[in-house]
Order: sequence, then structure tokens, then C-alpha cells
Amino acid sequence: MIKGDVTMEISTRTYGAADFFRIPWNCAPRYTFIICAHTLLSGLVPTLKIIVTAYFINTAIAIVQNQVPLNQIYPSLFAVVALISYNWIAAELIKFVRVRLEKVIRENFRTAIVQKRARLDYRHIENHETWDVISRVANNPEKQAMNAMNDGLSFAAMILRVGGILVLLISQVWWAALLILAFSIPLFALAIKSGKATYQANREVSKYKRRNQYLSEVLTGREAANERALFGFGNAINRSWRHHFEKARRIEFSTERKWFVKMKTGSVLTALISMLIIIVLLQPVLAGELSIGMFISLVNAVFGLTGMMSWQLTNVVDRLAKHHEYLKDLTVFAALEET
Repeated sequence: MIKGDVTMEISTRTYGAADFFRIPWNCAPRYTFIICAHTLLSGLVPTLKIIVTAYFINTAIAIVQNQVPLNQIYPSLFAVVALISYNWIAAELIKFVRVRLEKVIRENFRTAIVQKRARLDYRHIENHETWDVISRVANNPEKQAMNAMNDGLSFAAMILRVGGILVLLISQVWWAALLILAFSIPLFALAIKSGKATYQANREVSKYKRRNQYLSEVLTGREAANERALFGFGNAINRSWRHHFEKARRIEFSTERKWFVKMKTGSVLTALISMLIIIVLLQPVLAGELSIGMFISLVNAVFGLTGMMSWQLTNVVDRLAKHHEYLKDLTVFAALEET
């Protein structure tokens, strides 16, 4: 691809969740494929790690009890080291791919938006509602595209991780997995509502931030230096700037606080359920129905699962809802008439 050569354009259509991946893929399919493959593999590694760790602990206990020879520990030890090494090395190498992909998206997606913006009918520039949409769409579009793809892949990887751990739980205590799943569904619903509410708040805040930016340029820019000295309007402009800044801050803070309390209350309940599951798992261990290695691995997995579903997964769903709202703005932006 020639540097700066536009390979995509903003077409008039409805943009949906598939565009989380379509936009990066159209810009750089090779980099996008590498990132997708790595992220999905990272969702399978935790389940493999649970199984390998359980086998390692059981083998170590058997060696201490002189039930098996020492050399039996090497395969499981090698597997644990290999999985840990893969996580470290792959995580560092993929950073370079992300940087390259963001650069290519900037050269293509941002340029396509700028060209579409340059062709817009002038009345859209004068209309504050459409100009707010244009400002939101044109605000770091390459980061919007990258973050949307990363969050979409993170969601898929987390689903793989949750599914693998739930399968292991079902094989040991089937009702425990169903209980965690039942409590997680309302958290997902709250996260989606939170993301939409936050983006709606951002829409409201954007007009105040635009005024802040303009007033800041008047207060500090060189172009208005003579007028500031001649007319002495600095204090009045400063008060107006502070008013709009505080208005935007209060809207953002109120929205975030409301949904944080709701979501984290549900997270606490999920954590309590996890503690109950750990207590229940003690009985199969004492009865010899569950190995010590699998018990330790499942304990770590359950606590990691609840932490992920209570915080990471809900945060990702929250961000995905915001990205979906951005795509709605992109749909509106693409449909604006051109000259």
C-alpha cells in the first residue's frame, strides 16, 4: 500500500457491530488477522493453564508421597512454563503490530473522514446539531476504530475464557456454573445501559466542551491578544469558561457515579456467590471425589472469573455500548448531504 493512499471512503449506509472489525480489516487485513488470532488464543490459554496447573500439583503431591518417579513432573512443568512464556512474549510482540495497525488506520480512515467532511454541504457546518455529530466522529477516529476492535476482541476472548472455566465447573459442580451465569446476565444488561447512558452524556457534554475550547482560544490565543488588552474582557470570558467547564464535569460525574454504584452492587453479590461455591467444593475434596490440584486450580479460576465478570467484562461491555453509539453517529455523518 502506498503511504497516504486512501483505500476506503465513508459510504452512506448503516454502520453496525461488524464494522468494529471491517474498518481495520479494510485498512490492513494482515495486521488485523494477527491481532484477532492472538487475542482469541489468549482467551483459551487460561483454561489450558487451569488443567496443566492441576496436573502439575497432583503430580508433585504424588512424587512427595513416593507414588511416581521424579521425572514425571517434567512434562507438566514444561507445559506451565510454555504457557506463561507465551503470554509474556506474545503480549510484548503484539504491541508493535497494534502500533502499525493504528498508523495505517490513521492514514486511511481519518483521511476518508476528512475528505467526507470537506465535501459536506455548508449548511451542516452552520447547524450546531450536525456539527456536534461531525465533531464526535472526527475526534481521533483511528483510536475509535482501534479501541472498538480491541474491545470487541477482548469481549470474545473473555467469553472463551468464561466458557472454558464454566465447562470445568460444570464437570465438578454443575449448579455452581449455572449460578454464576445467572448472576452475570443482569450485570451485562446494566453494563450495556451504562455504556449508552455514558455516551449520551458525552453527546450533551460535547457542546459545552466545544464552547470551552473556543473560549480557551480567546483567553490564551495570540490572535485575540490585542482585543483582550484593549477591551479587558478576560475576567468575563474566564467566568463563562468556568461555567461551561463545571457544567460538563457535573454531567459526566453524575452519570458515572450512578452506573458505578448499580454495577458494583451486583459485582459484590457475584463475589459472595463465588465464596459459597468455594466452600461447597471442599466437600468433594474431603471425600476424595476431587483432586487437590483441580481444587486449587478451580479456586483460583473462580476468583479470577468473578473478578473478570464483575469488573473487566462489564467494563468491556460498557465500552462496546459506547462504540456502538459512535457507529450510530458515523451512520448519521455518512448520510449528510455533500456539495
